[in-house]
Amino acid sequence: MSENALHENYRDLTTGRIGRKLIRFALPVIAANLLQALYSLVDMSIVGRYNLAPGMSAVNVGGSIIQIILVIAMAMTNGGSVVVGQLLGAKRKEDATKAAGTVFSILFVIAIVLTAITLIFRVPLLRAMNTTEEAFAGALAYLTICACGSIMVYIFNANSAILRAAGESVQPLIAVAVCTVINLVLDLLMVGQFGMGPAGAAYATIISQTVSAVLTTIFVKRLGLIEFKVGYFAIDKRFIKSMMKIALPSCLQLVLVTLSFAFVNALINEIGTAASAAAGAVSKLGSFATLPPQSIMSALMALTAQNLGANNIPNIRKGLRAGAGVGIGVTVVVCCIIWAIPGRLIGLMTPDVAVAQAGATFFRWVGLSYLFESVLFVLYGILMGAGYTNITLLCGVMSSLVLRYTLAWIFTRFTNWGFAGIGVAYALAALGAMLVAVAFYLSGRWTKPRVKV
Repeated sequence: MSENALHENYRDLTTGRIGRKLIRFALPVIAANLLQALYSLVDMSIVGRYNLAPGMSAVNVGGSIIQIILVIAMAMTNGGSVVVGQLLGAKRKEDATKAAGTVFSILFVIAIVLTAITLIFRVPLLRAMNTTEEAFAGALAYLTICACGSIMVYIFNANSAILRAAGESVQPLIAVAVCTVINLVLDLLMVGQFGMGPAGAAYATIISQTVSAVLTTIFVKRLGLIEFKVGYFAIDKRFIKSMMKIALPSCLQLVLVTLSFAFVNALINEIGTAASAAAGAVSKLGSFATLPPQSIMSALMALTAQNLGANNIPNIRKGLRAGAGVGIGVTVVVCCIIWAIPGRLIGLMTPDVAVAQAGATFFRWVGLSYLFESVLFVLYGILMGAGYTNITLLCGVMSSLVLRYTLAWIFTRFTNWGFAGIGVAYALAALGAMLVAVAFYLSGRWTKPRVKV
């Protein structure tokens, strides 16, 4: 595709009314993330209705391992998204296309390797997480099936990141909407009608994810940033260093954060199946609280990358003011609801009263962490868009390992707080990471991009 044609297709985030553009960009991202959260919630809630606590625990434990695989894809696409965004902001359209091809090639290799490793070590991994015996078979089936289909998630994430870098957020929303509907229908059939349990939920997931991968590939092709020819998928060495400089710290951060959740889940599993099921329900329900700031993070990441490429710092500050009002404000409202009726919210996921009772106080404390995370995610958008994934790595390590897991271990071993103590650890960990991110933003160092392409 010619440079002129590509210029007509991508959305320029460096001109016009920046606050309005950011919100218009973010709204479809919020809607897409909402649907993805519903998508995840459907698996858990339908399994919970038909298989009660053991089924919910199986999906929670198996899903936490799958998440480790997927965060590596997210990290790589973050690196690719920043590079593609900077190139588009600098009006280097042909280079942006070559950079996109490099992202696809690297992700494909990573997906194959990680899928093989997961399948080989899936039983020891589940044992290491203290998976209860009544949930083990379901967790093993869920993990095996989802691992086999993880390459489709990699393709979807790569496509979505490239579309966002080009300022396009409606098309990923369309793909997620179709995916969610398919997943819901298949879940009702496979789990509810055919009684396939966690395995049925896993099949529904990978089939719907395959559809979303195909759809987003079509959208990226229309944009002109993907070409189905051998030369396109050649790795361009000019962009590898810049991508890896962003992707590797981001990858390490996301892996450590996800591992910390897995470690914390192991502590929760020691408490019992009801606590494990409640933690799974809180994880799915709580994702709604951070949807707005996470969506603003994606929008600010694209806006920051393009405006740093165009050397327009004031636009980034304008975007931050507009995005923070939406992202943080909505989270405050959601958290108030969580504090008011935590048990009832968990009860939406399962009729098991013991699960709701076990998770109520835990959910309140975790809800407090969402307030701190909303500030953190908004600032992450700017820091990641400027390439400072080393700072987000620092925040992630502090939050996930230094604070969250360590405090959770201490509270469960040396206090009588029990499950609620783990919730307290969540809140304190998020607060510590937020303070680091705020300090770095106020320093102004992010105004000089860490990578230049």
